[in-house]
Amino acid sequence: NTDQSEVTVSYLPATFVPGGTLSDEVVLLGQTLELKCTATGVPTPSYQWFKDLLPLSPSSSISVDSVSGRLLIRTTNISHTGKYKCRATNEIPGMGIVGDVTTSASIYVIEETRITQFFQSNLSVIIGEKATLPCVATSAEGTHLSYLWTKNGSFLEIDEL
Repeated sequence: NTDQSEVTVSYLPATFVPGGTLSDEVVLLGQTLELKCTATGVPTPSYQWFKDLLPLSPSSSISVDSVSGRLLIRTTNISHTGKYKCRATNEIPGMGIVGDVTTSASIYVIEETRITQFFQSNLSVIIGEKATLPCVATSAEGTHLSYLWTKNGSFLEIDEL
């Protein structure tokens, strides 16, 4: 007389929920960046984060949550620019990984455009003479700057300068 038992293993491979994937972002230098990917599955998926193909580990400025799929960079700097990837996996002990999905995005950290030198507001000029009004701005490397001048609230054309 032998007793027989039946075991049913139920699982659903990890899949991203609608809106749970990453998209490219531009963030200003010094700002907070939060990335989140959200997957569903049985058993519940866990998450891993990568930057430029290397695993990301928590640090003083970066927190990684393997349970919620959240990555937080508290104060961004230029070195945080790169390709980020979130990997969601779910695993059954003895069976291994049953679901494995990834989503990725490019993150660009840029400097805010700032005017660093501007003419004095009380500049005196002799009528008919030329006046030089310096305006110097800095911005992210590779950014093309355009300058627009106004006089009494109206934009000046190039030939008026």
